Amino acid sequence: MADYENRGAEKLFELYYESLSKIAFSYLKNICDAQDIACEVFLKYIEARPKFASPEHEKAWLIRVTINKCKNFLRHSKIVRNAPESQPFSSDPSPEILDLVLSLPEKYRAVIHMFYYEDMSVREISRVLGISESAVKKRLERARKMLEPFLSD
Repeated sequence: MADYENRGAEKLFELYYESLSKIAFSYLKNICDAQDIACEVFLKYIEARPKFASPEHEKAWLIRVTINKCKNFLRHSKIVRNAPESQPFSSDPSPEILDLVLSLPEKYRAVIHMFYYEDMSVREISRVLGISESAVKKRLERARKMLEPFLSD
């Protein structure tokens, strides 16, 4: 395997900020908190200076850190938000479908988001979440079944 030269934080920010913000939004359901988490991920990258074997490893690390920061935020947050949830990025296809996806339990929401919005393979999702490929497939199947009644005409 050829050595992979890590990209700088600025380049990674340009490539992944929007994607990481969307992943964080799928967990936090608040765009401001999601953007804060995405920024924190890049700060962690600057502090840690991790070495990656490939661009895929780099992306997986960024996504894993984003997910961990979201879970920590949710675990430690004692703030109750009564404001209506903000809608994320205008490039998302349908606010109705996004609302349905956001209504799923976290473990299903995460795999749906990565699979459909981030175009990640089952194998990539498995590595990022630290679960088996069959568990990813089962979660996708269950999430689709949960969404099915709302999506059929």
